Amino acid sequence: MSTPTAGHRQRLRDRFCAGEGAAHSAEGLLELLLTYAIPRKDVRPVARALLERFGSLDLALHAPADALEQVPGMGFGSATLLRLVAQVTDTVANARPALPAPTVPAAKAPAPNGTAPARNGQGDLFALDPKPAPAVSAPAKEAPARNGHPPEPPAPLPRARQPKAPAPPRARTGLFNHVLMEDTLRLAPTLPDTTSLDEVRAFLRARLSHNSAGTRQRYAAYIARRMFPAGVADAPFRHFAARFADTQALRDVCFYRLLRAEPLMAQFVADVLWPATGRGQVPRASVREYLKARFPAAKDKTVATTDRAIAEALGSAQIAQVERGRLTFSLRVPSIEAFAFVLHSELPEPGIYDLSKVEEGATFRALLWRPDRLLPALYELRNRGLLSKVSEIDSVRQLSTRHDLAGLVRALLDEGGPP
Repeated sequence: MSTPTAGHRQRLRDRFCAGEGAAHSAEGLLELLLTYAIPRKDVRPVARALLERFGSLDLALHAPADALEQVPGMGFGSATLLRLVAQVTDTVANARPALPAPTVPAAKAPAPNGTAPARNGQGDLFALDPKPAPAVSAPAKEAPARNGHPPEPPAPLPRARQPKAPAPPRARTGLFNHVLMEDTLRLAPTLPDTTSLDEVRAFLRARLSHNSAGTRQRYAAYIARRMFPAGVADAPFRHFAARFADTQALRDVCFYRLLRAEPLMAQFVADVLWPATGRGQVPRASVREYLKARFPAAKDKTVATTDRAIAEALGSAQIAQVERGRLTFSLRVPSIEAFAFVLHSELPEPGIYDLSKVEEGATFRALLWRPDRLLPALYELRNRGLLSKVSEIDSVRQLSTRHDLAGLVRALLDEGGPP
């Protein structure tokens, strides 16, 4: 008998084969890979936990087996699969032959007997083969001497320059800067109707107020990556932003997308802010101490930049008050529209889910939403027809979604009219 998990896994494979952008993101690839090692279980939280723990797909694949097995949901078999994929890709890369040396263009001389010279696909003359002739080949005929002098030896062909091997990609450290949340909140509701990140970046560059073209280009790339961490300018976010401009709902959704793009942000909330919810504040110095302990090799300037970025994100999203010496915050009642958006992002396929995915979900905690307000928010979504069902019968505690994210946003727009 088929299960919702089996259907979801088939959709993952179909989306990967169809070349969908989200299916080829780091999280999408890792989720699909884990389906071959972990049966009958939603592996998306496991994929996300791996990326949050190690910072990138490459680092997750190359992590030690014992470190992989410490991630909830991972075991010996799944850790072995990831290590196997890393080993296979490394072996193939190391065994790949070097690129052949580029050929030297031959001089454009008239072809003998009026025949046309051979040309390649670009219209250039085929060059002489720079490789030495085999030993069995016939010796070339000696040119006749001029005025009794032996012929001059032919000038050697210029030696082909070997291309440099590409530098290995730099591993993400997890540290980040320039959140630009104010610009994000200002520009997100006006984004063009396109899924192209190139067009989004061009749109942002034209509207950022910085004088330097290089700064505008760099900042536009930062904003686009944080708004669209899956690599596609998806319509649900664009339509949601247009409909809920200048609201806490949009601030929460933009902060949520930042959490997806910068796993360190979510980890910081879990490790530093949540333990301090009773006090409602943390010294700014503790932020730098946390970052320095987590990244001991990082330069002080880089740590200070990330400290400012974290504070900027929390302050601009109105999740915390940023003062010179401390961050002040409290757990919040979720905006129902933002809660619906995050819920359907975390549970992307219509189906039946355990309530613990919401009540104990790391993402909902990272938004500093009050745990005791999550279940009432689910019932409100059900009452508004945005969820199919919420059940608390004996030990069975489940929710049933009826929309994917796109359908959810369309339903929200229908409630309040077009943006």
